[in-house]
Amino acid sequence: MSLVELNLQSGLWQTLLLYDSDSGWKLDKLMDICRTLIREEELVVYFRPGNEEQLRKFLKERPQYFNYDPDEDKVSLPEHSTSTVLEECLVEFLALQVKASSGSLPLTEVTFEKYKHLLPKPLAEHMYTIYGGSLVLFLQTHPLSFIICAEGTVRLAPDFDSSSILVDGNNAEVVYFLLGILQKIGATKDKPLPVHVLLKYLPYMEKDAREFLCKEYLNNLNIFFLLNCRYFHTNKPEKCSVYPKYPQTSNYTLVAHLKQQLRVKNVATDETGLSPTEVAAKGKSSWIPAVQAFFAKAGEVKQLKRLLNGYPNVFKLQPDGKVCLREMYSPCERVWNPSLELLAVLYFAEMLKDIGSSSPSNPICFNYILSCVDSAPEEIKDYLRDAFPGLEIIDLFHLHPDVFDLSSTNCVSLRSPLAEELPHKNEVAEALSIRYAYQLMKYANVTPDLFLLCVQMAPSVVRAYCTGPTKDRLHSVLESAKKLSACTVNERSTVVDDFRALFSGSARAATMQCNGARVSVATVETAIGLQPDSLSMELIHGELLRKRRWRQKESAKNSNSSGVQSGTGDTTPV
Repeated sequence: MSLVELNLQSGLWQTLLLYDSDSGWKLDKLMDICRTLIREEELVVYFRPGNEEQLRKFLKERPQYFNYDPDEDKVSLPEHSTSTVLEECLVEFLALQVKASSGSLPLTEVTFEKYKHLLPKPLAEHMYTIYGGSLVLFLQTHPLSFIICAEGTVRLAPDFDSSSILVDGNNAEVVYFLLGILQKIGATKDKPLPVHVLLKYLPYMEKDAREFLCKEYLNNLNIFFLLNCRYFHTNKPEKCSVYPKYPQTSNYTLVAHLKQQLRVKNVATDETGLSPTEVAAKGKSSWIPAVQAFFAKAGEVKQLKRLLNGYPNVFKLQPDGKVCLREMYSPCERVWNPSLELLAVLYFAEMLKDIGSSSPSNPICFNYILSCVDSAPEEIKDYLRDAFPGLEIIDLFHLHPDVFDLSSTNCVSLRSPLAEELPHKNEVAEALSIRYAYQLMKYANVTPDLFLLCVQMAPSVVRAYCTGPTKDRLHSVLESAKKLSACTVNERSTVVDDFRALFSGSARAATMQCNGARVSVATVETAIGLQPDSLSMELIHGELLRKRRWRQKESAKNSNSSGVQSGTGDTTPV
Protein backbone atom coordinates (compact mmCIF):
# COMPACT_ATOMS: atom_id res chain seq x y z
CA MET A 1 0.00 0.00 0.00
CA SER A 2 1.40 3.39 -0.99
CA LEU A 3 1.74 6.25 1.49
CA VAL A 4 -1.09 8.13 -0.25
CA GLU A 5 -3.42 5.12 0.03
CA LEU A 6 -2.45 4.66 3.68
CA ASN A 7 -3.24 8.31 4.42
CA LEU A 8 -6.54 8.08 2.53
CA GLN A 9 -7.54 4.97 4.48
CA SER A 10 -6.63 6.70 7.75
CA GLY A 11 -8.52 9.87 6.82
CA LEU A 12 -11.70 8.02 5.83
CA TRP A 13 -11.60 5.90 8.99
CA GLN A 14 -11.23 8.93 11.24
CA THR A 15 -14.00 10.78 9.39
CA LEU A 16 -16.45 7.91 9.81
CA LEU A 17 -15.63 7.76 13.52
CA LEU A 18 -16.07 11.51 14.00
CA TYR A 19 -19.29 11.64 12.00
CA ASP A 20 -20.79 8.42 13.24
CA SER A 21 -24.07 7.33 11.66
CA ASP A 22 -26.00 4.17 12.47
CA SER A 23 -27.26 3.85 8.90
CA GLY A 24 -24.01 4.93 7.19
CA TRP A 25 -23.32 7.81 4.79
CA LYS A 26 -24.29 8.17 1.15
CA LEU A 27 -21.08 8.20 -0.86
CA ASP A 28 -21.65 11.70 -2.25
CA LYS A 29 -22.40 13.07 1.24
CA LEU A 30 -19.26 11.42 2.64
CA MET A 31 -17.21 13.02 -0.15
CA ASP A 32 -18.66 16.43 0.77
CA ILE A 33 -17.65 15.94 4.41
CA CYS A 34 -14.15 14.80 3.48
CA ARG A 35 -13.59 17.84 1.25
CA THR A 36 -14.12 20.10 4.28
CA LEU A 37 -11.89 18.06 6.59
CA ILE A 38 -9.05 16.71 4.47
CA ARG A 39 -6.74 19.34 2.99
CA GLU A 40 -3.83 17.30 1.61
CA GLU A 41 -3.73 17.89 -2.16
CA GLU A 42 -2.91 14.26 -3.02
CA LEU A 43 -6.04 13.13 -1.11
CA VAL A 44 -8.49 15.85 -2.13
CA VAL A 45 -8.50 14.49 -5.69
CA TYR A 46 -10.38 11.38 -4.47
CA PHE A 47 -13.29 13.52 -3.23
CA ARG A 48 -13.81 15.70 -6.30
CA PRO A 49 -17.07 15.22 -8.27
CA GLY A 50 -16.63 12.60 -10.98
CA ASN A 51 -14.21 10.44 -8.95
CA GLU A 52 -16.94 8.43 -7.20
CA GLU A 53 -16.06 5.17 -8.97
CA GLN A 54 -12.41 5.47 -7.98
CA LEU A 55 -13.41 5.93 -4.33
CA ARG A 56 -15.88 3.03 -4.49
CA LYS A 57 -13.11 0.74 -5.76
CA PHE A 58 -10.85 1.88 -2.92
CA LEU A 59 -13.54 1.13 -0.30
CA LYS A 60 -14.44 -2.30 -1.73
CA GLU A 61 -10.80 -3.40 -1.58
CA ARG A 62 -10.70 -2.81 2.21
CA PRO A 63 -13.62 -4.70 3.83
CA GLN A 64 -11.70 -4.89 7.11
CA TYR A 65 -11.96 -1.09 7.41
CA PHE A 66 -15.07 -0.11 5.43
CA ASN A 67 -18.52 -1.56 4.82
CA TYR A 68 -19.77 -0.47 1.38
CA ASP A 69 -23.41 -1.18 0.45
CA PRO A 70 -23.67 -1.13 -3.38
CA ASP A 71 -27.49 -1.23 -3.32
CA GLU A 72 -27.80 2.02 -1.38
CA ASP A 73 -24.36 3.42 -2.26
CA LYS A 74 -23.63 3.88 1.46
CA VAL A 75 -20.44 3.63 3.51
CA SER A 76 -20.08 2.74 7.20
CA LEU A 77 -17.60 1.16 9.57
CA PRO A 78 -17.98 -2.65 9.65
CA GLU A 79 -19.41 -3.90 12.92
CA HIS A 80 -17.11 -6.30 14.82
CA SER A 81 -14.46 -6.36 12.08
CA THR A 82 -10.88 -6.80 13.27
CA SER A 83 -10.11 -3.09 12.88
CA THR A 84 -13.31 -1.97 14.61
CA VAL A 85 -12.64 -4.24 17.59
CA LEU A 86 -9.02 -3.07 17.85
CA GLU A 87 -10.23 0.53 17.82
CA GLU A 88 -12.61 -0.12 20.71
CA CYS A 89 -9.91 -1.97 22.66
CA LEU A 90 -7.59 1.03 22.27
CA VAL A 91 -10.36 3.27 23.62
CA GLU A 92 -10.62 0.99 26.67
CA PHE A 93 -6.84 0.95 27.12
CA LEU A 94 -6.51 4.74 27.12
CA ALA A 95 -9.52 5.01 29.41
CA LEU A 96 -7.65 2.83 31.92
CA GLN A 97 -4.66 5.19 31.70
CA VAL A 98 -6.91 8.18 32.42
CA LYS A 99 -8.45 6.39 35.42
CA ALA A 100 -4.99 5.47 36.69
CA SER A 101 -4.16 9.22 36.72
CA SER A 102 -7.06 10.00 39.07
CA GLY A 103 -9.34 10.81 36.14
CA SER A 104 -7.19 13.55 34.57
CA LEU A 105 -4.24 12.68 32.33
CA PRO A 106 -1.86 15.44 31.08
CA LEU A 107 -1.66 15.41 27.27
CA THR A 108 2.11 15.74 27.50
CA GLU A 109 2.18 12.21 28.92
CA VAL A 110 -0.03 10.75 26.18
CA THR A 111 2.63 9.49 23.78
CA PHE A 112 2.92 6.35 21.70
CA GLU A 113 6.49 5.85 22.89
CA LYS A 114 5.30 5.67 26.48
CA TYR A 115 2.67 3.00 25.89
CA LYS A 116 3.74 0.97 22.86
CA HIS A 117 5.79 -1.51 24.93
CA LEU A 118 2.57 -2.40 26.79
CA LEU A 119 0.48 -3.06 23.69
CA PRO A 120 0.07 -6.45 22.02
CA LYS A 121 1.20 -6.35 18.39
CA PRO A 122 -2.30 -6.00 16.78
CA LEU A 123 -3.11 -2.91 18.87
CA ALA A 124 0.26 -1.26 18.23
CA GLU A 125 -0.02 -1.88 14.49
CA HIS A 126 -3.56 -0.47 14.34
CA MET A 127 -2.53 2.67 16.22
CA TYR A 128 0.39 3.23 13.87
CA THR A 129 -1.54 2.41 10.67
CA ILE A 130 -4.56 4.65 11.33
CA TYR A 131 -3.12 7.40 13.52
CA GLY A 132 0.58 7.37 12.72
CA GLY A 133 1.22 6.69 16.40
CA SER A 134 -0.45 9.96 17.51
CA LEU A 135 -2.47 9.25 20.64
CA VAL A 136 -3.66 12.88 20.76
CA LEU A 137 -5.17 12.45 17.28
CA PHE A 138 -6.78 9.24 18.51
CA LEU A 139 -8.35 11.05 21.48
CA GLN A 140 -9.65 13.82 19.21
CA THR A 141 -11.30 11.20 16.99
CA HIS A 142 -13.33 9.89 19.97
CA PRO A 143 -15.15 12.94 21.41
CA LEU A 144 -17.91 10.73 22.86
CA SER A 145 -15.36 8.89 25.02
CA PHE A 146 -12.71 11.53 25.84
CA ILE A 147 -12.88 15.22 26.70
CA ILE A 148 -9.77 17.30 25.97
CA CYS A 149 -9.72 20.16 28.47
CA ALA A 150 -8.36 23.67 27.94
CA GLU A 151 -5.69 23.20 30.62
CA GLY A 152 -4.07 20.46 28.52
CA THR A 153 -5.51 17.35 30.14
CA VAL A 154 -7.84 14.60 28.99
CA ARG A 155 -10.80 13.25 30.96
CA LEU A 156 -13.37 10.54 30.36
CA ALA A 157 -16.82 11.49 29.13
CA PRO A 158 -19.38 11.39 32.00
CA ASP A 159 -21.23 8.32 30.71
CA PHE A 160 -18.19 6.40 29.45
CA ASP A 161 -18.47 3.52 31.93
CA SER A 162 -22.05 2.78 30.92
CA SER A 163 -20.88 1.70 27.46
CA SER A 164 -17.56 0.10 28.43
CA ILE A 165 -17.13 -3.57 27.58
CA LEU A 166 -15.44 -4.04 30.96
CA VAL A 167 -18.78 -3.62 32.78
CA ASP A 168 -20.58 -6.10 30.54
CA GLY A 169 -21.85 -9.16 32.41
CA ASN A 170 -20.26 -11.48 29.86
CA ASN A 171 -16.89 -9.83 30.48
CA ALA A 172 -17.21 -10.78 34.14
CA GLU A 173 -18.02 -14.37 33.15
CA VAL A 174 -14.83 -14.58 31.07
CA VAL A 175 -12.83 -13.09 33.95
CA TYR A 176 -14.26 -15.57 36.45
CA PHE A 177 -13.72 -18.52 34.12
CA LEU A 178 -10.05 -17.70 33.52
CA LEU A 179 -9.47 -16.89 37.19
CA GLY A 180 -10.93 -20.26 38.09
CA ILE A 181 -8.59 -22.16 35.77
CA LEU A 182 -5.47 -20.29 36.90
CA GLN A 183 -6.37 -20.87 40.54
CA LYS A 184 -7.07 -24.58 40.06
CA ILE A 185 -3.87 -25.35 38.15
CA GLY A 186 -1.66 -23.36 40.52
CA ALA A 187 -0.49 -20.42 38.38
CA THR A 188 1.45 -17.95 40.55
CA LYS A 189 3.98 -15.15 40.15
CA ASP A 190 6.81 -17.68 40.45
CA LYS A 191 5.05 -20.27 38.25
CA PRO A 192 2.86 -18.42 35.69
CA LEU A 193 1.00 -20.25 32.93
CA PRO A 194 1.83 -19.61 29.24
CA VAL A 195 -1.19 -18.12 27.48
CA HIS A 196 -0.98 -20.65 24.64
CA VAL A 197 -1.67 -23.41 27.19
CA LEU A 198 -4.57 -21.46 28.69
CA LEU A 199 -6.14 -21.28 25.23
CA LYS A 200 -6.61 -25.07 25.33
CA TYR A 201 -9.20 -24.62 28.10
CA LEU A 202 -11.44 -22.16 26.25
CA PRO A 203 -13.76 -24.90 24.86
CA TYR A 204 -14.96 -25.44 28.45
CA MET A 205 -16.21 -21.85 28.68
CA GLU A 206 -19.95 -21.13 28.55
CA LYS A 207 -21.19 -20.35 25.04
CA ASP A 208 -22.23 -16.72 25.67
CA ALA A 209 -18.94 -15.86 27.35
CA ARG A 210 -16.99 -17.64 24.60
CA GLU A 211 -18.79 -15.65 21.89
CA PHE A 212 -18.19 -12.42 23.82
CA LEU A 213 -14.44 -13.11 24.01
CA CYS A 214 -14.36 -13.78 20.27
CA LYS A 215 -16.49 -10.76 19.31
CA GLU A 216 -15.06 -8.12 21.66
CA TYR A 217 -11.44 -9.29 21.95
CA LEU A 218 -10.89 -11.25 18.72
CA ASN A 219 -10.22 -14.29 20.91
CA ASN A 220 -6.91 -12.64 21.80
CA LEU A 221 -6.08 -13.33 25.45
CA ASN A 222 -3.12 -10.94 25.31
CA ILE A 223 -5.56 -8.07 24.67
CA PHE A 224 -8.04 -9.42 27.22
CA PHE A 225 -5.44 -9.51 30.00
CA LEU A 226 -4.19 -6.02 29.08
CA LEU A 227 -7.67 -4.53 29.56
CA ASN A 228 -8.56 -6.68 32.58
CA CYS A 229 -5.35 -5.91 34.46
CA ARG A 230 -7.39 -5.50 37.64
CA TYR A 231 -7.50 -9.29 37.88
CA PHE A 232 -4.46 -10.60 35.97
CA HIS A 233 -0.70 -10.08 35.78
CA THR A 234 1.25 -10.82 32.58
CA ASN A 235 5.00 -10.70 32.06
CA LYS A 236 4.94 -9.19 28.53
CA PRO A 237 2.40 -8.05 25.89
CA GLU A 238 3.01 -10.90 23.40
CA LYS A 239 3.44 -14.65 23.99
CA CYS A 240 3.03 -13.92 27.66
CA SER A 241 2.54 -16.00 30.77
CA VAL A 242 -0.18 -15.08 33.24
CA TYR A 243 -1.18 -15.51 36.88
CA PRO A 244 -4.04 -14.14 39.03
CA LYS A 245 -3.61 -10.71 40.58
CA TYR A 246 -6.13 -11.25 43.33
CA PRO A 247 -4.82 -12.19 46.80
CA GLN A 248 -4.52 -15.95 46.76
CA THR A 249 -4.06 -18.65 49.36
CA SER A 250 -0.93 -20.70 48.86
CA ASN A 251 -3.04 -23.86 49.00
CA TYR A 252 -6.08 -24.21 46.72
CA THR A 253 -7.12 -27.25 48.76
CA LEU A 254 -8.75 -24.77 51.17
CA VAL A 255 -10.95 -23.40 48.39
CA ALA A 256 -11.83 -26.86 47.08
CA HIS A 257 -12.76 -27.95 50.61
CA LEU A 258 -15.02 -24.93 51.20
CA LYS A 259 -16.71 -25.43 47.82
CA GLN A 260 -17.36 -29.05 48.67
CA GLN A 261 -18.79 -28.24 52.09
CA LEU A 262 -21.11 -25.59 50.65
CA ARG A 263 -22.24 -27.98 47.92
CA VAL A 264 -22.90 -30.74 50.43
CA LYS A 265 -25.10 -28.28 52.32
CA ASN A 266 -26.63 -27.17 48.99
CA VAL A 267 -25.65 -23.56 49.69
CA ALA A 268 -25.78 -22.55 46.04
CA THR A 269 -28.26 -19.67 45.94
CA ASP A 270 -28.59 -16.21 47.43
CA GLU A 271 -31.45 -17.43 49.63
CA THR A 272 -29.21 -19.80 51.59
CA GLY A 273 -25.82 -19.57 53.19
CA LEU A 274 -23.54 -20.58 56.02
CA SER A 275 -22.16 -18.15 58.55
CA PRO A 276 -18.34 -17.80 58.73
CA THR A 277 -18.50 -19.42 62.18
CA GLU A 278 -20.30 -22.47 60.77
CA VAL A 279 -17.79 -22.76 57.92
CA ALA A 280 -14.87 -22.47 60.35
CA ALA A 281 -16.32 -25.20 62.57
CA LYS A 282 -16.50 -27.58 59.61
CA GLY A 283 -12.94 -26.70 58.64
CA LYS A 284 -11.61 -27.59 62.08
CA SER A 285 -13.17 -31.05 61.82
CA SER A 286 -11.75 -31.71 58.34
CA TRP A 287 -9.39 -34.65 57.87
CA ILE A 288 -7.17 -32.57 55.53
CA PRO A 289 -4.14 -31.22 57.50
CA ALA A 290 -3.88 -27.96 55.52
CA VAL A 291 -7.54 -27.16 56.21
CA GLN A 292 -7.19 -28.00 59.90
CA ALA A 293 -4.10 -25.78 60.18
CA PHE A 294 -5.83 -22.84 58.50
CA PHE A 295 -8.83 -22.89 60.83
CA ALA A 296 -6.78 -23.68 63.95
CA LYS A 297 -5.16 -20.23 63.89
CA ALA A 298 -6.52 -17.41 66.01
CA GLY A 299 -8.89 -15.07 64.25
CA GLU A 300 -10.05 -17.73 61.81
CA VAL A 301 -13.24 -15.81 60.91
CA LYS A 302 -11.23 -12.77 59.80
CA GLN A 303 -8.88 -15.03 57.84
CA LEU A 304 -11.85 -16.77 56.25
CA LYS A 305 -13.39 -13.51 55.05
CA ARG A 306 -10.06 -12.50 53.52
CA LEU A 307 -9.88 -15.87 51.76
CA LEU A 308 -13.44 -15.59 50.43
CA ASN A 309 -12.87 -12.05 49.15
CA GLY A 310 -9.80 -13.31 47.29
CA TYR A 311 -11.95 -15.69 45.23
CA PRO A 312 -14.83 -13.59 43.83
CA ASN A 313 -15.25 -16.13 41.04
CA VAL A 314 -16.12 -18.85 43.57
CA PHE A 315 -17.77 -17.30 46.63
CA LYS A 316 -20.29 -14.60 47.42
CA LEU A 317 -20.71 -12.86 50.78
CA GLN A 318 -24.31 -11.92 51.43
CA PRO A 319 -25.28 -8.68 53.22
CA ASP A 320 -26.00 -10.68 56.38
CA GLY A 321 -22.43 -12.04 56.30
CA LYS A 322 -23.33 -15.56 55.21
CA VAL A 323 -21.30 -17.40 52.59
CA CYS A 324 -22.69 -19.00 49.44
CA LEU A 325 -21.38 -20.18 46.08
CA ARG A 326 -21.48 -17.83 43.10
CA GLU A 327 -22.19 -20.62 40.61
CA MET A 328 -25.24 -22.85 40.66
CA TYR A 329 -24.62 -26.60 40.94
CA SER A 330 -26.95 -29.57 41.02
CA PRO A 331 -27.93 -30.44 44.62
CA CYS A 332 -25.20 -32.65 46.07
CA GLU A 333 -27.58 -34.76 48.10
CA ARG A 334 -28.68 -36.42 44.86
CA VAL A 335 -25.19 -37.03 43.42
CA TRP A 336 -22.70 -37.29 46.29
CA ASN A 337 -21.40 -40.80 46.79
CA PRO A 338 -18.34 -41.16 49.05
CA SER A 339 -17.65 -44.70 47.86
CA LEU A 340 -17.59 -43.63 44.23
CA GLU A 341 -15.33 -40.71 45.11
CA LEU A 342 -12.92 -43.18 46.67
CA LEU A 343 -12.99 -45.32 43.54
CA ALA A 344 -12.46 -42.25 41.34
CA VAL A 345 -9.37 -41.34 43.40
CA LEU A 346 -8.04 -44.89 43.19
CA TYR A 347 -8.77 -45.02 39.47
CA PHE A 348 -6.72 -41.91 38.76
CA ALA A 349 -3.96 -43.06 41.12
CA GLU A 350 -3.65 -46.37 39.28
CA MET A 351 -3.83 -44.61 35.91
CA LEU A 352 -1.01 -42.23 36.91
CA LYS A 353 1.11 -45.23 37.87
CA ASP A 354 0.37 -46.89 34.55
CA ILE A 355 1.45 -43.89 32.44
CA GLY A 356 4.58 -43.24 34.52
CA SER A 357 3.41 -40.19 36.52
CA SER A 358 4.11 -41.81 39.86
CA SER A 359 6.31 -39.01 41.24
CA PRO A 360 6.55 -35.19 41.04
CA SER A 361 9.50 -35.55 38.66
CA ASN A 362 7.20 -36.93 35.93
CA PRO A 363 3.78 -35.24 36.26
CA ILE A 364 1.11 -35.14 33.55
CA CYS A 365 -0.83 -32.05 32.42
CA PHE A 366 -4.48 -31.58 33.37
CA ASN A 367 -5.31 -31.25 29.68
CA TYR A 368 -4.63 -34.98 29.44
CA ILE A 369 -6.52 -35.78 32.64
CA LEU A 370 -9.63 -34.06 31.26
CA SER A 371 -9.36 -36.17 28.11
CA CYS A 372 -9.30 -39.36 30.19
CA VAL A 373 -12.69 -38.97 31.87
CA ASP A 374 -14.57 -40.57 28.97
CA SER A 375 -12.44 -43.72 29.20
CA ALA A 376 -13.22 -44.31 32.89
CA PRO A 377 -15.58 -47.12 33.93
CA GLU A 378 -19.22 -46.07 33.52
CA GLU A 379 -19.96 -45.85 37.26
CA ILE A 380 -16.98 -43.57 37.88
CA LYS A 381 -17.55 -41.53 34.72
CA ASP A 382 -21.19 -40.86 35.57
CA TYR A 383 -20.26 -39.85 39.11
CA LEU A 384 -17.54 -37.46 37.94
CA ARG A 385 -19.90 -35.78 35.47
CA ASP A 386 -22.38 -35.12 38.28
CA ALA A 387 -20.13 -34.29 41.24
CA PHE A 388 -17.12 -32.83 39.39
CA PRO A 389 -18.42 -31.59 36.01
CA GLY A 390 -16.00 -30.19 33.42
CA LEU A 391 -13.00 -28.43 34.93
CA GLU A 392 -14.29 -29.13 38.45
CA ILE A 393 -12.56 -32.50 38.22
CA ILE A 394 -9.31 -30.71 39.08
CA ASP A 395 -10.81 -30.05 42.53
CA LEU A 396 -10.92 -33.82 43.11
CA PHE A 397 -7.11 -33.92 43.08
CA HIS A 398 -6.86 -30.93 45.44
CA LEU A 399 -9.23 -32.64 47.88
CA HIS A 400 -6.84 -35.59 48.25
CA PRO A 401 -3.40 -34.03 48.88
CA ASP A 402 -2.19 -37.20 50.61
CA VAL A 403 -2.44 -39.05 47.29
CA PHE A 404 -1.70 -36.44 44.59
CA ASP A 405 1.06 -33.89 44.12
CA LEU A 406 0.16 -30.60 42.37
CA SER A 407 3.39 -28.69 42.89
CA SER A 408 3.91 -28.19 39.13
CA THR A 409 1.70 -25.67 37.33
CA ASN A 410 -1.10 -27.33 35.35
CA CYS A 411 0.17 -30.81 36.28
CA VAL A 412 -0.50 -33.67 38.67
CA SER A 413 1.34 -36.79 39.77
CA LEU A 414 1.29 -39.21 42.65
CA ARG A 415 2.87 -38.02 45.88
CA SER A 416 5.97 -40.23 45.80
CA PRO A 417 9.72 -39.59 46.17
CA LEU A 418 11.47 -38.09 43.16
CA ALA A 419 12.78 -40.76 40.83
CA GLU A 420 16.41 -40.60 39.72
CA GLU A 421 16.81 -40.64 35.95
CA LEU A 422 19.65 -42.48 34.26
CA PRO A 423 21.27 -41.49 30.96
CA HIS A 424 19.89 -43.25 27.87
CA LYS A 425 21.16 -43.87 24.39
CA ASN A 426 19.25 -42.28 21.54
CA GLU A 427 17.74 -45.57 20.34
CA VAL A 428 16.46 -46.18 23.88
CA ALA A 429 15.09 -42.63 23.95
CA GLU A 430 13.07 -43.41 20.84
CA ALA A 431 11.72 -46.61 22.37
CA LEU A 432 10.83 -44.86 25.63
CA SER A 433 9.10 -42.05 23.75
CA ILE A 434 7.00 -44.50 21.74
CA ARG A 435 6.19 -46.43 24.90
CA TYR A 436 5.21 -43.17 26.65
CA ALA A 437 2.83 -42.23 23.82
CA TYR A 438 1.44 -45.77 23.79
CA GLN A 439 0.63 -45.59 27.50
CA LEU A 440 -1.12 -42.23 27.06
CA MET A 441 -3.23 -43.61 24.20
CA LYS A 442 -4.74 -46.20 26.52
CA TYR A 443 -6.87 -43.59 28.25
CA ALA A 444 -7.42 -40.73 25.79
CA ASN A 445 -7.42 -39.71 22.15
CA VAL A 446 -3.92 -38.22 21.96
CA THR A 447 -3.63 -35.59 19.24
CA PRO A 448 -0.24 -34.07 18.30
CA ASP A 449 -1.32 -30.89 20.09
CA LEU A 450 -2.14 -32.73 23.33
CA PHE A 451 0.98 -34.91 23.07
CA LEU A 452 3.15 -31.80 22.81
CA LEU A 453 1.65 -30.52 26.08
CA CYS A 454 2.21 -33.89 27.77
CA VAL A 455 5.86 -34.25 26.78
CA GLN A 456 6.72 -30.88 28.34
CA MET A 457 6.56 -32.63 31.73
CA ALA A 458 7.60 -36.13 30.60
CA PRO A 459 10.86 -37.76 31.75
CA SER A 460 13.78 -35.72 30.47
CA VAL A 461 14.91 -38.35 27.96
CA VAL A 462 11.42 -38.45 26.41
CA ARG A 463 11.06 -34.67 26.50
CA ALA A 464 14.44 -34.11 24.85
CA TYR A 465 13.77 -36.68 22.15
CA CYS A 466 10.22 -35.55 21.29
CA THR A 467 11.03 -31.84 21.23
CA GLY A 468 14.28 -32.26 19.31
CA PRO A 469 15.01 -30.43 16.05
CA THR A 470 14.20 -33.42 13.82
CA LYS A 471 11.26 -32.54 11.57
CA ASP A 472 7.92 -34.25 12.30
CA ARG A 473 9.36 -36.23 15.20
CA LEU A 474 6.19 -35.85 17.29
CA HIS A 475 4.07 -37.27 14.47
CA SER A 476 6.57 -40.09 13.95
CA VAL A 477 6.42 -41.08 17.62
CA LEU A 478 2.62 -41.01 17.62
CA GLU A 479 2.42 -43.12 14.46
CA SER A 480 4.79 -45.70 15.93
CA ALA A 481 2.74 -45.75 19.14
CA LYS A 482 -0.43 -46.34 17.10
CA LYS A 483 1.23 -49.28 15.35
CA LEU A 484 2.33 -50.70 18.69
CA SER A 485 -1.20 -50.25 19.99
CA ALA A 486 -2.63 -52.08 16.98
CA CYS A 487 -0.17 -54.96 17.41
CA THR A 488 -1.07 -55.44 21.07
CA VAL A 489 -4.80 -54.74 20.85
CA ASN A 490 -5.68 -58.09 22.41
CA GLU A 491 -3.24 -57.62 25.29
CA ARG A 492 -4.03 -53.98 26.08
CA SER A 493 -5.33 -54.51 29.59
CA THR A 494 -5.62 -51.18 31.39
CA VAL A 495 -6.66 -49.80 34.74
CA VAL A 496 -10.12 -49.40 33.22
CA ASP A 497 -10.31 -53.16 32.69
CA ASP A 498 -9.14 -53.78 36.25
CA PHE A 499 -11.84 -51.53 37.66
CA ARG A 500 -14.51 -53.11 35.50
CA ALA A 501 -13.48 -56.50 36.82
CA LEU A 502 -13.55 -55.08 40.32
CA PHE A 503 -17.08 -53.80 39.79
CA SER A 504 -18.27 -57.21 38.63
CA GLY A 505 -17.55 -58.72 42.04
CA SER A 506 -18.64 -58.03 45.60
CA ALA A 507 -17.04 -54.59 45.59
CA ARG A 508 -19.63 -53.44 43.07
CA ALA A 509 -22.46 -54.27 45.45
CA ALA A 510 -20.73 -52.49 48.29
CA THR A 511 -19.98 -49.45 46.17
CA MET A 512 -23.39 -49.13 44.61
CA GLN A 513 -25.38 -49.51 47.81
CA CYS A 514 -25.65 -45.72 48.01
CA ASN A 515 -26.87 -45.35 44.42
CA GLY A 516 -30.52 -44.43 44.05
CA ALA A 517 -30.71 -43.44 47.70
CA ARG A 518 -30.29 -40.08 49.31
CA VAL A 519 -26.89 -39.88 51.03
CA SER A 520 -27.12 -38.15 54.39
CA VAL A 521 -25.00 -35.09 55.02
CA ALA A 522 -23.41 -36.79 58.01
CA THR A 523 -22.37 -39.77 55.87
CA VAL A 524 -20.83 -37.51 53.26
CA GLU A 525 -18.98 -35.36 55.76
CA THR A 526 -17.42 -38.35 57.51
CA ALA A 527 -16.49 -40.04 54.23
CA ILE A 528 -15.00 -37.15 52.29
CA GLY A 529 -11.50 -38.61 52.72
CA LEU A 530 -10.24 -42.02 51.75
CA GLN A 531 -12.03 -43.59 54.68
CA PRO A 532 -15.58 -44.65 53.68
CA ASP A 533 -17.01 -47.48 55.74
CA SER A 534 -18.58 -49.20 52.73
CA LEU A 535 -15.26 -50.16 51.12
CA SER A 536 -11.90 -51.47 52.25
CA MET A 537 -9.22 -49.40 50.55
CA GLU A 538 -6.58 -51.97 51.44
CA LEU A 539 -8.59 -54.69 49.72
CA ILE A 540 -9.03 -52.62 46.57
CA HIS A 541 -5.37 -51.60 46.53
CA GLY A 542 -4.31 -55.21 46.92
CA GLU A 543 -6.55 -56.41 44.11
CA LEU A 544 -5.42 -53.64 41.76
CA LEU A 545 -1.77 -54.22 42.64
CA ARG A 546 -2.11 -57.91 41.81
CA LYS A 547 -3.71 -57.09 38.46
CA ARG A 548 -1.10 -54.45 37.66
CA ARG A 549 1.80 -56.82 38.35
CA TRP A 550 0.21 -59.45 36.13
CA ARG A 551 -0.30 -56.84 33.42
CA GLN A 552 3.35 -55.69 33.66
CA LYS A 553 4.56 -59.28 33.25
CA GLU A 554 2.36 -59.74 30.19
CA SER A 555 3.54 -56.41 28.79
CA ALA A 556 7.17 -57.43 29.25
CA LYS A 557 6.53 -60.64 27.31
CA ASN A 558 4.83 -58.76 24.49
CA SER A 559 7.56 -56.12 24.26
CA ASN A 560 10.11 -58.80 23.37
CA SER A 561 8.22 -59.45 20.15
CA SER A 562 7.01 -55.91 19.40
CA GLY A 563 10.33 -54.57 18.16
CA VAL A 564 10.15 -51.59 20.48
CA GLN A 565 13.10 -52.36 22.76
CA SER A 566 16.69 -51.25 23.10
CA GLY A 567 19.69 -53.18 21.91
CA THR A 568 20.87 -53.58 25.51
CA GLY A 569 17.52 -54.56 26.89
CA ASP A 570 17.50 -51.54 29.22
CA THR A 571 13.87 -50.46 28.97
CA THR A 572 13.26 -48.70 32.23
CA PRO A 573 9.50 -48.04 32.47
CA VAL A 574 8.50 -44.43 31.90
